[in-house]
Amino acid sequence: VQNEHYWDTSRKPMATEININLYGSMGEVYTAFNNGEIDILTVKTNDIENYIGTLGYNKIEYKTRNYDFLAINTAHNVLSEPAVRKALSLAIDKNNIIATCLGAGYTPSNFSLDMGCWLYTKDLNVSIDTEQAAQSLYSAGWERTATNWIKRAENKKLEFSITVNANNPTRVAVAENLKNQFASFGVPVTINYLSPEKYASAINNKSYDMIITGIQ
Repeated sequence: VQNEHYWDTSRKPMATEININLYGSMGEVYTAFNNGEIDILTVKTNDIENYIGTLGYNKIEYKTRNYDFLAINTAHNVLSEPAVRKALSLAIDKNNIIATCLGAGYTPSNFSLDMGCWLYTKDLNVSIDTEQAAQSLYSAGWERTATNWIKRAENKKLEFSITVNANNPTRVAVAENLKNQFASFGVPVTINYLSPEKYASAINNKSYDMIITGIQ
């Protein structure tokens, strides 16, 4: 209930009373919302429309602090080259990953602080551009063969592995999607499916080429 004795009399809330209803399950909450018994609903599920429909309410989506990304071990023989990392970044279609593996509620990002942080600018955005990706490799002395990319002068072949937690089906799907995307760009990739324990060890010991992980 509105505090009539608040010290700042110039600041009065528009709502004089707020009722908080407690329910035994989210199913009851959805039913109450659809019946107009509650006015505000806070949810974390990405498929809320499946439960409450799409009509009769306004929705505001906020980006969370959950950020999944592909970490690169720059000590790797091939991945140590900036031109290679740039090419691989330009070869990834993030929207394809979202549409194929993740679904609604996910947003492509290139920076862990793009949800309103002052450090974020649109210059940090990277979208798929396979022509520019190829040019990055050509300029660094790589050449495309029928099956992959090679650098004859250094006897290098552009290939690596992606490590993923086998118990995380979403990230496994992303890893397999990335494998297919890189393959279409002429880069063969293998996937290391690790148990949670071995996955954590790989991160701590940096025993990976690339790894799919996340931060908050």
